Amino acid sequence: LLEKENPAAALKLYQSFIIRNPRGAAVRQRLAQNFLERNQLDAALDQLEAVQQQFPGNLKTLSQIGLIQLEQEKWVAAENTFRLLLESGDAEGDSRYYLALALSEQQKLAEAIAVLEPLSTDSPIYPEASLQLAYLYKRSRQNERAISILQKLLEQDIERPDLYYYLVVFLLSLIHISEPTRL
Repeated sequence: LLEKENPAAALKLYQSFIIRNPRGAAVRQRLAQNFLERNQLDAALDQLEAVQQQFPGNLKTLSQIGLIQLEQEKWVAAENTFRLLLESGDAEGDSRYYLALALSEQQKLAEAIAVLEPLSTDSPIYPEASLQLAYLYKRSRQNERAISILQKLLEQDIERPDLYYYLVVFLLSLIHISEPTRL
């Protein structure tokens, strides 16, 4: 209620509580959420990292840290965070996808491809991850493999408008016109 009526007072209350009780993980998480709502990513990250130090097995907090690192374009840190999540058993969740994004931004295309390839068709992020995989193949100059993935998605009745767009763009990239066509 205080957050809605007087956000500044709520922020002060949270901060004063943390000063008196630095191990107040629940308050730190609420404070981090407050900072995220204000787009104060560094402050939110500080709070979440304090919670993570206290509870290293908290995968939800680790995932939030990784997402902030991606948003801040801290690619190496995000890579390390999402590798930890993947090692913790999040093989079919978003961690695989986000790890591939962090690797891709570091130009580690082969590693990013290797991370996405084993994703199961049962995964909730399969369509999005497959589009990312096709894009990575395209960036790696493996156009035929990129097109194959997009065609496979169409065969599986994945209905996404961007799928058709990318397929057309990738197919057009295969066409090599040596001389102008006449109308």
